[in-house]
Amino acid sequence: MKKSLISVVVPVYGTEKFIRKCLDSIINQTYKNLEIIVVNDCSPDGSAEILEEYKQKDKRIKVINHEKNRGLFRARITGISQATGDYIGIVDSDDYISADYYRRLLETATETKADIVMGKIVHEKSDGYRYVHNSYFNMKNVERSGEEVFDKFMEQEGYCFIWHTVWNKLYSKAVWDKTLPYLKQMEDHIIMCEDVLYSTIIHYFAKSLVSTDYAYYFYMQHAGASTANDNNFNKFKKNIGDLVKVFCFVEKFLKEKNVSQENLKHFQNWKELYSRFWYDNVSYSALNGSSKTILLNTLKNGLNLDEVCGSSKKDNYFYQLTSPFDARYENIINEILNEKTQVVSFDIFDTVLVRPFFRPTDLFLTLDEKFDKLCKNSVLTNFSDIRILAEKECRENVYKSEEVTLDEIYDYISEKFHIEKAIAEKMKDYEILAEQTYCNPRKSVLNLINIAKTANKKVVFVTDFYMDKAFFEKLLKNKKVNYDEIFISSEIGLTKATGTLFGYVIKKLKVPAKNIVHIGDNWQSDHDNAIKNGINAIFYASTKQAFMYEISDIKSSDSTALYKRPSGMWINYEKSLAFFETRCALALCANDLYDNPYYSYNENTLFNGDANFIGYYALGMHLWAIAKWLYTESVNKKGKLHFIARDGYLPKLAYDILNKNNDARESSYIYVSRKSLMPLSIKEKNNFYELCNITKLEKQNPKKLLEIFEPVLNKKTFESLLENATSEPFGTKENAFDFVEKVLCANYDEKCMQEYRKNMYDYFSKIIKKGDVTFDIGYSGRTQILLTELLGFNIDSYFIHSNDDLFVRKQNQMGITVKKLYDYSPSITGSVREFSISEMSPSCIGYDFKKGTPKFEDYKISYPWKFAIGQMQERALDFVQNMQNTFGVRSDFCARPMDLSMPYEYLLHKGKWEDTNYLLVCEFEDDLYEGKTSNLSNIWQRDMAYHHVLAWKDTVPNIQYVQVQEGEQGVYAKMYNKLCRMFPAGTKRRKFAMGIAKMFVGKDKTKNKKAKRKKEKVK
Repeated sequence: MKKSLISVVVPVYGTEKFIRKCLDSIINQTYKNLEIIVVNDCSPDGSAEILEEYKQKDKRIKVINHEKNRGLFRARITGISQATGDYIGIVDSDDYISADYYRRLLETATETKADIVMGKIVHEKSDGYRYVHNSYFNMKNVERSGEEVFDKFMEQEGYCFIWHTVWNKLYSKAVWDKTLPYLKQMEDHIIMCEDVLYSTIIHYFAKSLVSTDYAYYFYMQHAGASTANDNNFNKFKKNIGDLVKVFCFVEKFLKEKNVSQENLKHFQNWKELYSRFWYDNVSYSALNGSSKTILLNTLKNGLNLDEVCGSSKKDNYFYQLTSPFDARYENIINEILNEKTQVVSFDIFDTVLVRPFFRPTDLFLTLDEKFDKLCKNSVLTNFSDIRILAEKECRENVYKSEEVTLDEIYDYISEKFHIEKAIAEKMKDYEILAEQTYCNPRKSVLNLINIAKTANKKVVFVTDFYMDKAFFEKLLKNKKVNYDEIFISSEIGLTKATGTLFGYVIKKLKVPAKNIVHIGDNWQSDHDNAIKNGINAIFYASTKQAFMYEISDIKSSDSTALYKRPSGMWINYEKSLAFFETRCALALCANDLYDNPYYSYNENTLFNGDANFIGYYALGMHLWAIAKWLYTESVNKKGKLHFIARDGYLPKLAYDILNKNNDARESSYIYVSRKSLMPLSIKEKNNFYELCNITKLEKQNPKKLLEIFEPVLNKKTFESLLENATSEPFGTKENAFDFVEKVLCANYDEKCMQEYRKNMYDYFSKIIKKGDVTFDIGYSGRTQILLTELLGFNIDSYFIHSNDDLFVRKQNQMGITVKKLYDYSPSITGSVREFSISEMSPSCIGYDFKKGTPKFEDYKISYPWKFAIGQMQERALDFVQNMQNTFGVRSDFCARPMDLSMPYEYLLHKGKWEDTNYLLVCEFEDDLYEGKTSNLSNIWQRDMAYHHVLAWKDTVPNIQYVQVQEGEQGVYAKMYNKLCRMFPAGTKRRKFAMGIAKMFVGKDKTKNKKAKRKKEKVK
């Protein structure tokens, strides 16, 4: 890595106010082997003088002056063409980068051999306020290779701008060499959308892309930016002209390269998206009507579109939720890099190394089974209890020094508890092995260590622990943790807890205390006692402290509240922490989500409204509960476990992770749906009348019902019936019943029904065999009933839960066994619950019996929709995989499903408004039962309101909540509550609208009093 030269290209035009901060952030990088190429594009201000000053200050800076202004696009090309580095980065002159930006990007590029490495974007306003967009800032790091690099780039269709911004990435020079000849063909002066042009071509040639943490690009947003419009017609015209030129150029490139039709379609959608954005820019500007018309026509004609219109919520999905950027991690880096700092000291446990345990003593629970085997189950107490008690008594009563050793603890165990010396020694070895197995580096701290080493600081570890130096040397070497010296309380006999160990360290290092920075997670030992010894101390919260909301100034919310204190609910979730498995699951969540304790968190949410938090924690723990339950039920069982319908998709993937050794039932995925099996419910024409019991028939339409029941209707009359059918809903039950009687019943054909049932039997009998079982989210179990009746043998099933006793009655009649994860029906169920675990694919609507394959409905899904569900599910599977890799399904893992699924149920039932808006872009089509397509976020919010599980006051901080009850407070209070839900928390619109609404809330009471006196209704 040290040999690699990075060329940093900085185009400059009119940025006199910002260029110093930009260049300072580059020349002061922790990675020094830089070639800084600054291209002055005839800047009209005093930038040239500043560049000359910096050129004299730092020999790495090379200034290139354009003879005339050629635009941002050409300025970048000039710089890239002159670059000689192994890697190339771009920084716009009004932006700046974090101190360790290029070292971190290069480290990742070196480890992965990637063509492109992407960092994080932090937005900064002109007043200095810095914030991040939750959707992509907290996104899981990506790894792409081969054709996937370009395909995934095109798939995002411009919705999420981090992919096509050119300045938040580090590129190999090799990929730029392939890209430049095509870029040079664009000779026009371009300042708008040039990133789209750059990125499309470079992603086409790139063969690998990864993203990384801890590398921050600070993107300045100010009125003077070159891309700002300032309500200036000529600026608008120039920017729209650039937009058109770029998209035409890229389209030509894509066609020359003969890219797939799918990618061309993605590009067309990209054009349409940008046309909507620019429609908004023009429409909301202060330009006059004729100017707007001219610009919108230029936009439409230039992009060759039939029409242009405004953007939707879907278009702005990635930018709907923001959080303040917590800069304290960057501040720690700056403290490490401070010239006065000579030594950087770290605590080890919970700082440098983390364990997947909620309590430190939970590690001892992993030793119980081994102890039982050594003692042949003859010991009356658990070894973990013995181990905890022995250490406690050693510290309090036996040994005089400030710290005990592991040898002393096990000698005490052997003597006090009359355990054979050989067994005690064996258990000591098991404990050492457990520590080596379960300890792993904390990534954010490992990064700090690497920064310190890069800056030639001495790195030492100072820890209070009973293990010896040989243990730590071996452990840290195996974990690839670099350091210079280690100070251990058990070796020295002094501790941080008393502060004496710090005094010893200062003397040994022969460095002034003020030149030492110590970083640790214990406030008294690592912070207060270090300061008492004159050391510069930094408190670095443990992952568990941050996750459990135990540190007042850590940005978070109380998403773990039910585990910690009485909640007023019928279930006492505090008892969930009594289960080892629950604690291990929470520890894994903490270590992943709060590896960096300064998580950029939106305090108006419960689950941060992003895929990372919702997926890994809430859905992840719930998915583990489902998969572990199915796995333990299936171990050493014959027959297959069939996951049916789309909502069996994610549980199957999780189950397969646990069943990697194939010691449980083999899994399969069956395409079925309520719609595809509905004709099986018709055995005689009178069965049509039963439709009213399972569907909202008045919301259906004749054409849809004919298509569903085609298999059992007369073939001769069907085409004419379908041709004359309307797609308009019936509207009333009377109209629907009339259609059922006069059309469906009248055209029912028993021969067609029998032929259909035979074909269905032939199809499913090849898939489902006697002894097989099924998994479904549950509810009424009609799918299992229909398949059991069809195949003629019992199909036992597993449900998440059921909603009524239909299946119970049927299973008693048919001899079917059904087991459920929950023995109750949750309030929030249905579409929101289904969507989180369902496959993002078209629903099965029937079967092609000749081909032996399912038939699917048309299916359209936007990129934001795919991202929202896909990222959430991917993170949930990450959690399941991590639980499996770390622990597996242990015999002492016996938490109840409710214990593990609490975060998921808490999200569904108590999630804040901003959390529910995570699914704002997802649509739920239920044409069979509801007869319409609904927004999933709206369904979620509607269900929460219906079940009275959401207190809207929780989403409106610092504003009095007005509870509306019919006939009590009137229409203005209703309006107040609607406004609470309409505008995002903290926005000016909400404050303004609520201010108006609150003026009338008090008047409502007066109106009601007058209304009562007059005995009139208030309209």
